[in-house]
Amino acid sequence: MRKFLTLLFFVFVCFLKFSYAQFGISPPILKIEGLKTGNSYLYSFKVLGNSEYANVYVKNGNIDYLIKTNYIQNYSEEDISNWISFVENPVKIEKGERVGEGKVNIIITVPNDAEPGYKLAFIGAQPVQQFLPNGTVSIAIIPSVEAPLIMQIDGIAIRDFEVFDIKSNYNDILIGIKNVGTVSASFYLILNISNSTFSKQIKSNILKFKPGETKVIPISLSSLADGKYNISLTIDFFSGKKFYQKEIYLESIKPLKIKIVEKVFDYSVILIILIIVLVIVIWKKIKEFK
Repeated sequence: MRKFLTLLFFVFVCFLKFSYAQFGISPPILKIEGLKTGNSYLYSFKVLGNSEYANVYVKNGNIDYLIKTNYIQNYSEEDISNWISFVENPVKIEKGERVGEGKVNIIITVPNDAEPGYKLAFIGAQPVQQFLPNGTVSIAIIPSVEAPLIMQIDGIAIRDFEVFDIKSNYNDILIGIKNVGTVSASFYLILNISNSTFSKQIKSNILKFKPGETKVIPISLSSLADGKYNISLTIDFFSGKKFYQKEIYLESIKPLKIKIVEKVFDYSVILIILIIVLVIVIWKKIKEFK
């Protein structure tokens, strides 16, 4: 069976043609500023490569790319990948002296409710699968090449968060957080909890809130003993930090005490029924004598 599968694999490979495709985007960083909500814009750039056609794609950016740049102060993490459409795709690449190039035209449609500030997407290219005249399939091997597309929407972009409540619920800490900025932004929490004999730091996963979004985030501390603790909370939203302190009291959930009450049978009900029956019998006897 193994020899048969090996033979089948080699027969399959014989009908494939492998090539090495390499693509690039020019310019390597795409930047558009001054876009307004409710409008559409035509934007062009070039894709470079050694293949006859290229499929161009777009995907949403991530904060890691901009975290060390000046853009981070005015960065909106709103998803913009569905704002972009291609006039023609795949793109034909014309042969050049050293490398081929093709013109890519995209339409950027900015929604009426788009958040202000800088946005990030990535533009990439990959080869088009080709079917050769002899029936074989051409498969291209390509390294990952993507160019950042940075666009700026007019308006005041503010990244900011507030804690509106920190309280305990038995052994849980409930942290109420609101995005008071004008853009979608991600953040994480660093919680330091301590008393005279104990100290611990807890770091949350990265969360993302839309403008005005409010949530209560629970943090479980079930292993802690009952008592007072000092809470030091940091909200890190990458472009800034907020700090809060509070003293809270934690107590474990006490087991419910169930009181079992023995139910005593009430014989008075039977007595009343007997009296009623007796009255009826006497009433019938009296009626017979009449």
